[in-house]
Amino acid sequence: MNQTALIGNLTKDPDLRATSNGTSFCRFTIAVSDRKKDPKTGEWVDDTDFIPVVAWGKLADNCGRFLSKGSKCGVNGKIKTGSYTNKEGQKVYTTDVVANNVEFLNQREQEQPQQTFAQQPVQDPGPQQQTSIQQNVPAGFEQMQEEIPF
Repeated sequence: MNQTALIGNLTKDPDLRATSNGTSFCRFTIAVSDRKKDPKTGEWVDDTDFIPVVAWGKLADNCGRFLSKGSKCGVNGKIKTGSYTNKEGQKVYTTDVVANNVEFLNQREQEQPQQTFAQQPVQDPGPQQQTSIQQNVPAGFEQMQEEIPF
């Protein structure tokens, strides 16, 4: 099984591009921190890994639109290794996380005011439905008569 789940912050703005056939892809790196105890001093220290991530298609478009340097995101995906020959003729090995899902855990400030959602009016269920709801309350639990404060 090849699955990984990470939460971290982008180290720089994502790089959104397209292949020659028009498929979008987005590359970014996330800093994933972990705390561990230093065996020499016994103190807790941060250990940070910098993980390269690549997303494809609509997911790539959304990553390019909603992520920026410092954004916190969660990435689910798989690890993919590869290699290529650089300009100097040396073989370079790569390891990336190919994202299946990216959760945007915070958004750019300029995107937040632009997003508006219409709230649908709540309809009264009527006396018949209220009665059936009260009848389905398990024994030992009282029906709340007040509004929930949140």
